[in-house]
Amino acid sequence: MDEPLSNLDARLREEVRGKIRDLAKQLGATVLYVTHDQIEAMAMADKIALMSLGRLLQYGAPMELYRAPNCSEVADFFGSVNWLSGTLVGPEAVDTKIGRLKISAHGCSGPEVVVGFRPESLQILGEPDPVHPNVFEADLRSSIFLGDQFVYETTVGDFLVIGKSRFLPTCGGRRLRVCVEPADIMVFPRSQSLRSSV
Repeated sequence: MDEPLSNLDARLREEVRGKIRDLAKQLGATVLYVTHDQIEAMAMADKIALMSLGRLLQYGAPMELYRAPNCSEVADFFGSVNWLSGTLVGPEAVDTKIGRLKISAHGCSGPEVVVGFRPESLQILGEPDPVHPNVFEADLRSSIFLGDQFVYETTVGDFLVIGKSRFLPTCGGRRLRVCVEPADIMVFPRSQSLRSSV
């Protein structure tokens, strides 16, 4: 099935999305819009119901599904995620391939988990800063300029980590200091995740 606006160029697609949303608001109408396009869903919807294989995964506002997904499938659907297998070593810490991560509250009962963070959550640090948790040395492999942002690949040890930044990702060379805030790290039980092998 084709997406409703798939044959339009990017700029016209944005305009038509806005007009459909505005028209629905003006009419006070409830509109059911079916799409596989994540950007389109977030741009147009007040509420999103995400389904997979006939099963409702999560229902809520676009920002809720993006920032607080209830499972790894929802997180994956709404954008890129750096996934890591880990073992809980306390209520606020998990051991991973890139080291121990400080995390925020989670609902996992068992020790084996999958943790993930979005590329835009990866921050590049300048001078050493003792305030930031989860600081890692990373080697910059590549970066791509997309107009409004840079998408870059780094390696932490031998693990590939993707980042996004409005600024060119350099700190005087190919070696970066990066960090992730605990609140930006998603934690899910490994047994319930499709990401059990990362």
